[in-house]
This record gives sequence, structure tokens and C-alpha cells, in this order.
Amino acid sequence: MPLTPPHQKFAGFWKSVLPFPRHLPQYDGPTAVLVGLIITFSEKRKKNKVVQQMTEQSQTLYDQLIEETTRTALLASCSAVLGWDEQTYLPPGGAEHRANQLSLLAGMVHERATSSRVGELILALEEGEDLGEEDSPKNVNVREARRVFDRATKLPRKLVEEISRVSTLSQQVWVEARGKVDFKLFLP
Repeated sequence: MPLTPPHQKFAGFWKSVLPFPRHLPQYDGPTAVLVGLIITFSEKRKKNKVVQQMTEQSQTLYDQLIEETTRTALLASCSAVLGWDEQTYLPPGGAEHRANQLSLLAGMVHERATSSRVGELILALEEGEDLGEEDSPKNVNVREARRVFDRATKLPRKLVEEISRVSTLSQQVWVEARGKVDFKLFLP
């Protein structure tokens, strides 16, 4: 049994480990190792490009979700300013108009928060695996967006508007009842 030179043993080992396309001639020695490494590296680059594209797509979806939730939060903050003004400076005769304003804003916030686009973005991000670890900021934000979305979609817009309107009106009646120490005014 003839002895195999060390470089051929080495090449034979790498041929068994590294992928060699069938259409390329088989190489011996160090050339086989080099060709195998080049092929392996180029295949990994192709895979990394696909992963990078998926990550870029996931990042785009995440950015869109953050944009949607930011706009919804801005609209809700307008409602909060009107609510603060209602409780601090609103003249008694302006309660009905303020109730209508806050009701309209509550409906608009609810509509944005429950839009099908938000649901699609959340679902696409949940199905992807590009959010990182469970405690990563992206993963936590998507999980919180899902919780808020699921909760909000259980309520119809009309109910959200009515709760907002009645809450505003009842606040003014409560202020009057407390001032007169006549809490029967506050009864439904």
C-alpha cells in the first residue's frame, strides 16, 4: 500500500468537508482547499445578502410601525392637552363643545390605532425572526404594539367616542356637584 503525501491527505479531507460543484474539475492539494474555501465563502456571502435583505425589509416594516404609532400618540396627546384645558380653564358653558372635540379625537385615535395597516405591520414583524432577543427594544416594542392593538380592536369606535364624550360632560357635572355639595347632580 503506497503512502499518500501529506498535502494530498489534507486535500482529500477538505474535499470531503467543503462543497465542490460537480461542474468544476476536481483539484488536488492546496488548490482543492483554496477552491473549496472560495466556493464556501461565496455561498455564505449569498446567504448573508439574503439575510441582510430580510433584515432591511424587517427594519423598514419596523420603521413604518414606529411611524404609525408615533402619529397615533401625537394625536392622542392633542386630546390630552384639550382634557387638561377642560379641567383647568374651561368656562362652564363650553363643556358640550369640548366633549364633542374630545369625542372626535378619541374616535380618530381609535381608528388609527386599529387600522388594518398597523395589524399587518405587527403580524409581518412577528412572523419574521429579525427582532433580536426577547428583551431587545424592537421585540418589546412590537409586543407592546400587539397588546395595544388587540385591546383596542375589541372596542367599537362609537363606544370609544361615547365614553370620551360622557367622561368630559360628567367631569363638569362633578365639579358643579362638589361645589354645591349636592351629589345628586352627579347621578345618571
